[in-house]
Amino acid sequence: MRICETFLASSLVLLLAGAARADTILVAPGTYVDTINDLGKPAVIESTDGAAVTIIDAAGGGSVVTINTTVASGTVLRGFTITGGTGTLAQSSLTEGGGVFVNSHARATLSECVITGNTVAGSGGGVMLHDL
Repeated sequence: MRICETFLASSLVLLLAGAARADTILVAPGTYVDTINDLGKPAVIESTDGAAVTIIDAAGGGSVVTINTTVASGTVLRGFTITGGTGTLAQSSLTEGGGVFVNSHARATLSECVITGNTVAGSGGGVMLHDL
């Protein structure tokens, strides 16, 4: 296991792209205007100081966290506020899963996260577990 620390990363996406399988990524407090799509590898992504001060804000750019594949099995997201999501376009032609959108057979663990301030036109403003 390798621990990657960041205190000045402006993008969680760039930080995650550089992570290896089974890394633990410690994220400093701050607001990260980003979306996380298909993490693609098992990793622990953890805030150093908790959800009250470590925020992932999609700023209306879709689901804040999207997990589409079984490759993400073993992924842990811990200690974040997940906000500002507007969802993923689903088969119903409506957006679903504003905060977190998980397709069937995909797996991840969310722990000590606050999911708030997300909106959708369909179902699951906070979390949508979508069965394809």
